[in-house]
Amino acid sequence: LNEKIQWVGEVSPEQSVPIEKVVELMKNAKVFLMTVNQDEPFGLVMAEAGSCGTPIIAFKRGSVSEIVVDGLTGFVVEPSGGVEGLKKALDKIQNIDRKACREHVKENFTIEKMVENYEELYKQLL
Repeated sequence: LNEKIQWVGEVSPEQSVPIEKVVELMKNAKVFLMTVNQDEPFGLVMAEAGSCGTPIIAFKRGSVSEIVVDGLTGFVVEPSGGVEGLKKALDKIQNIDRKACREHVKENFTIEKMVENYEELYKQLL
């Protein structure tokens, strides 16, 4: 896209880029932009980015506020702020500790933690 932003892989229903390459790209990225325009129930890609220590900037839609801790693991931007809101957040991205991103995922979104949370919810419902 320019000398700093590179498009890797084609959009397709299959994984066109080897998983090792995806991990390398995510862990070396300055930031992961989540510009979803719908209320996604769970943004797995955000948890994946965070597990690589990559800060996230995302529009406040769907599960974004459950996954991104504003000011700690990235920034949550009001959709009405548009691209300008994303740019303002990007100007502050150096304040995000990449270790905090990874720790947040380890504490909240591992398979074990997710199973534990579902089991607790089921117990409450029963």
